[in-house]
Amino acid sequence: MFRFMVLALALAFAGSAYGHSEAPLNKDGCHKGKRHQDYHCHQGELKDRRFKNEQEARRALIQARIAAKGESSAGQPEGDVDPS
Repeated sequence: MFRFMVLALALAFAGSAYGHSEAPLNKDGCHKGKRHQDYHCHQGELKDRRFKNEQEARRALIQARIAAKGESSAGQPEGDVDPS
């Protein structure tokens, strides 16, 4: 009986930790919410952000990737450089 109760509690907490049971997440970790009718993200680069629609989220994702690419190449020489 004790094992059953421990298993039941573990399953209950696992379900709540996973998130709410709305639409499945897309490859970017986002989906449209049913309750608030917004588009929001649970995972990925846009985690914990909300948008009016998927197109707005896509624009934000592109901008985030451009910014990250600019930061990673800062101070790097442009083009092919002969290391010798």
